[in-house]
Amino acid sequence: MGRFDFAAIATKIRKTHVIDHDEHNVGALRFVSYGWPTVETKEQKTKGDDKRFHPEISVGLRCSDSLAELMAIAILRQFVRIDSARPDNSRRTFRMLTAVKSTRIFCNDRCPAQPPRKENRVMLPTVRDCLGLGCRPCKRCKPMHVDGGPEWLQPLFNMIEDLTKLNQLVDERSLRTLGLTKQSLGRWFATHQQFTFDAYCRMRRLGFELGTHFCHAESKDSVGRKRLFEPLLQRKAIRLYERERSGPMLVNRVITRLGPMVVCANDDGICLLEFADRRMLETQLVRIAKLFDAHFRIGINEHVRQLDVEMREYFAGRRRNFEVALVDGATEFQNSVWEQLKTIPLGETSTYQKLAIRLGKPNAVRAVGRANGDNRFTILIPCHRVLGSDGSLTGYGGGLDRKQWLLDHERKIVGA
Repeated sequence: MGRFDFAAIATKIRKTHVIDHDEHNVGALRFVSYGWPTVETKEQKTKGDDKRFHPEISVGLRCSDSLAELMAIAILRQFVRIDSARPDNSRRTFRMLTAVKSTRIFCNDRCPAQPPRKENRVMLPTVRDCLGLGCRPCKRCKPMHVDGGPEWLQPLFNMIEDLTKLNQLVDERSLRTLGLTKQSLGRWFATHQQFTFDAYCRMRRLGFELGTHFCHAESKDSVGRKRLFEPLLQRKAIRLYERERSGPMLVNRVITRLGPMVVCANDDGICLLEFADRRMLETQLVRIAKLFDAHFRIGINEHVRQLDVEMREYFAGRRRNFEVALVDGATEFQNSVWEQLKTIPLGETSTYQKLAIRLGKPNAVRAVGRANGDNRFTILIPCHRVLGSDGSLTGYGGGLDRKQWLLDHERKIVGA
């Protein structure tokens, strides 16, 4: 296998082509800097460097230049072909997904349909990212059909779409009409998609409500007319006043390297920031509705824009602390735990036991863990820096893979 200076070529693309901060084509340079193994050099083997991280690449930037995009794709195809000769990476395949904002679908790179217009497409590396952006799988190229996929998969997707439009949940009774059970679906999704069947249904419900809206650098203040999540609130028997006392609760998405995140904000600041596929997201939305007594609407304000800028800087390694205003509305004990979380330095970790001791309640370890899990401000309040007493990652609402990535990323920021 010949030499392949991947980082140098990627850096050349960055320097010789225009890279701006618009919302288009997130994935081209994101592929270059995230998610693929690299060819180790002798120096890297000696130092024990992380094979998946390239400090020379501006990982937080987005590429809208079509030539740079094509160059990145060509490099990746060559890179994966070279690297596939290695036995430990023989199962890795190259795949890029295109989410189309106008039609709310996502396709693979071999879709026979007519290519979408540039301003309507967002390139993303995983199915989970596309679902988090509010898109459903294309019926022509079938991007979720692994090795052809089982015969029941497309009828299942059609049924989920129909039930979602009718504001109904997918239950065992509806699955039995296709000869399926949640247990068998759970095994198939965990094996082939790396997320659960329930997570797929939740993200499709979220996509039906939010569409493909997300915040970007040119976003202007806006408030939609449609009230969101009304079926969810009705199922939970939440009744809100017809007149909003404190203004609407604005909902939107923020695109990050770890997937789309849902943000809620009012005139005072950010009220929620969660990953779009988190299991607790709908529960947190219900809590916010009760706490602030405000209807949800799609929109953007100054706090959402500031959050988007700060998140980009954080993932690019240029920000250590967040300055956006937070509106917690938590209990006194939750506030005390969250304040302790903010004191954990960047690049370091703590344990639930240490937090309980700092609060003067050494026996309240479980209560501290519960308050940590109730944190509505993912990354902003760093609950990912808390480990188990034995140093294990323990639970994390966004997934242990994201927790490990965040810890590694912050260590690199401190060491830079």
